[in-house]
Amino acid sequence: MTMWERMKRYINVKHQIGDIITRQEMLHYLYQGPPPKTSSYGTTGDKYKRCLSKLGILETVKRGQYKILYHIKDTVTSTQIKELTYNENWKQWFIDIKVGE
Repeated sequence: MTMWERMKRYINVKHQIGDIITRQEMLHYLYQGPPPKTSSYGTTGDKYKRCLSKLGILETVKRGQYKILYHIKDTVTSTQIKELTYNENWKQWFIDIKVGE
């Protein structure tokens, strides 16, 4: 299972919309133990969390805590998530990546 697949499972299966998750618990789940020491840019899990926050799937409650606003469509790939997040014109071709409310 890839890191992205684990992230989708953590958001979609382990939690319900409206749940509050912590960065520490999320990273522990993604890495199946303590996360590795990182550079100043963070872990891969942090990068996916940032993408999901920028796209409105996660909402920052306070530092290190995030509310799940939507689930992620199962067919969305990590490449699509990155393109949606960092492409300046993403709104022009935004695909439906959110499931439910």
